[in-house]
Amino acid sequence: MPTIRLTDRTIAALKSTPGAQCDYFDRALPGFGVRVSPRGKKTFILLYRNQARRLRRQTLGKYPLVSLATAREDAQAALRKATTGRDPATEQKTAQKAAVTQTFGALAQLYMEKHAMRKKRSWRSDARMIRRELEAWRDRPVASLRRRDVLDVLDGIVARGAPILANRVLSLISKMLNFGLGLDGWLEANVAAKLSKPSTEQSRSRVLTEAEIKTVWAHLSEPPPDGLEVNEARYWKLTRAALRLRLITAQRGKEVLSMRCADIEGSWWTIPADIAKNKLPHRVWLSAPALRVLATLKGDGNRDHVFKGIVGPRQRRGALEGLEVNDVRPHDFRRTAASTMASGGVPRLTISKILNHMETGVTAIYDRHSYDPEKKAALIWWGAKLDAIVNGKRSRVLPFARGA
Repeated sequence: MPTIRLTDRTIAALKSTPGAQCDYFDRALPGFGVRVSPRGKKTFILLYRNQARRLRRQTLGKYPLVSLATAREDAQAALRKATTGRDPATEQKTAQKAAVTQTFGALAQLYMEKHAMRKKRSWRSDARMIRRELEAWRDRPVASLRRRDVLDVLDGIVARGAPILANRVLSLISKMLNFGLGLDGWLEANVAAKLSKPSTEQSRSRVLTEAEIKTVWAHLSEPPPDGLEVNEARYWKLTRAALRLRLITAQRGKEVLSMRCADIEGSWWTIPADIAKNKLPHRVWLSAPALRVLATLKGDGNRDHVFKGIVGPRQRRGALEGLEVNDVRPHDFRRTAASTMASGGVPRLTISKILNHMETGVTAIYDRHSYDPEKKAALIWWGAKLDAIVNGKRSRVLPFARGA
């Protein structure tokens, strides 16, 4: 076992010995050396004694893929471990075995089962992004991921014209890696942490004018065309009725589509905590237009669920097709209702209660008033306002402050 001064020049000059391997050790760092195979492949190695004084060998990587400086630093770190009673070679084998099972795909499955499906209502969106955008990482050891890998994925998504999706994927990757940090031995750091979003997002501010509201309402009130099958006609009516209710009640799409018959008592509709976005039960007054819409659905819905079988994406794609108003999305209805109420004099706090926004601060802790009377008055006013708009009788509705 010759001992030499290991430098890049001396390592490059080492020759193979046919039929035998030869180890060359460093004069400056005992136990650290280079093994030359009969075919000339060079591998950094480290010999040391464990706590039981048994001679152990650890490989530190192939030269020149691993530089001399890096191998020397790794050898010094391993020797420090050995002096404290640890066994670097055993730890290396354990980590290599773990890397086989600790893949990104395995992390994704744990993340979905133990976090997303338990705590996120949007877990299906996470599953879809993992499947469509991160499939290439499935069999890769999660600990091998680097910032460059994350940036390459995001750059590819932006390049195909989906910058907002790139933001969502970055957020998901970061959440998954943070989850991985909490698993014993999986990750040392989150390589997606502190990465800037690939694109700047702006809040949508679309509010329908009264003329547009009238056109949209007429579109959503059209009867099913002749020739549709029974189920198709039912679907036509339910999707358009759900959108009208979103405009009337100013509630979120998922909450409207999850409406159950048992949650309606008189003119009050209670959105259960397990459906409401902020996980608090929410009472919504069903004004005259809302009750008229529900009355048209008798026999078309389900004994338990008003909109049984209707899902958001299909509703969004189908019910607004052919609308003679540009750039309209279902969530614009909620914003339009809130903005019209505000312009009519409804207090912002009452609008916030109608929208079921989460409040923070000391006042929110101590204010336990239900605001049911205020919400009822505001939604009755908005229902009358909406009736006047769609029937062309705008002047008959007084501002909220005087008419409530």
